[in-house]
Amino acid sequence: MDLEKIVDKYNQVFEETVSQIISELKKDCKTYAELQKKLLQFERDLHWRRETREKMEPLLHGLRIYVEKEKNDLLITNRS
Repeated sequence: MDLEKIVDKYNQVFEETVSQIISELKKDCKTYAELQKKLLQFERDLHWRRETREKMEPLLHGLRIYVEKEKNDLLITNRS
């Protein structure tokens, strides 16, 4: 297996993992504010685990980016 294939596999697994975590966090959320709170709590929980703190930072960054992108892709609606 060459390096490019290994990196492609990593990216695929990373994206699937981010998507699955976001789907799980979205359960019972009605707004993105609720999702943000759950994501923040998830981050805090991981940061308390000393053995995973540094390893999880790329994952947490990916989760934040995923949520922001999803929010930015929403259409603007008038609330009048």
